[in-house]
Amino acid sequence: MKAGEDLFRYFMERHPSQSLRKPQATSLARATSFNKTNVDNFFKLLKSLLGKYKFEPQDIYNMDETGVTTVQTPDRVVARKGFKQVGRIT
Repeated sequence: MKAGEDLFRYFMERHPSQSLRKPQATSLARATSFNKTNVDNFFKLLKSLLGKYKFEPQDIYNMDETGVTTVQTPDRVVARKGFKQVGRIT
């Protein structure tokens, strides 16, 4: 059985420190992989490849994933007021 709109409205009235927010989507892979060990391993590998292949600055390109979505848009969530970022793993 699902909770109805009345129950939610009463809950929000009883808890004025809460608000309905749209969270920033975060992929599970990004959330679990961004740690000191993985970042250190990335830069160690990058350093060895730069030394092995002797890339020149004009051979290195910067790319990002702008416009490529890897996560779904999450539904709104109830979160405490006053926080700038609300995240949710999708």
